[in-house]
Amino acid sequence: MIYSLSTGDYNYIDFIGEVGRTEVLAAMFDTARKNTRDFLGFKFYQLPCCSPNGPRIEQAAALLELDCYTQNDESSVAVDLRSQAGAVRTAVRRSMLKREVILSQPRAAARRATQ
Repeated sequence: MIYSLSTGDYNYIDFIGEVGRTEVLAAMFDTARKNTRDFLGFKFYQLPCCSPNGPRIEQAAALLELDCYTQNDESSVAVDLRSQAGAVRTAVRRSMLKREVILSQPRAAARRATQ
């Protein structure tokens, strides 16, 4: 079985790169299954419902004569980075500033204690 992986606190994953054509996904899947001993299938957890790759996965599975099942549909948040670049930058800066303040507080308190 080939599982999808993500890192950190991400609550969903998606494919990146040149996967806009079904044939590309099919080639990726075919290469992966040919290089996996005792291949049983793929499991992709938390693929966003708004991702265009959901239907592409189904189409790629059909090309490879694999069955494709959807277990649960869940909502997710998506941000269009191009059209909302300013808002994203502002949110990230605020988050970074809050983190810096929180991280610097113990150091400042420790310095005051040693003076």
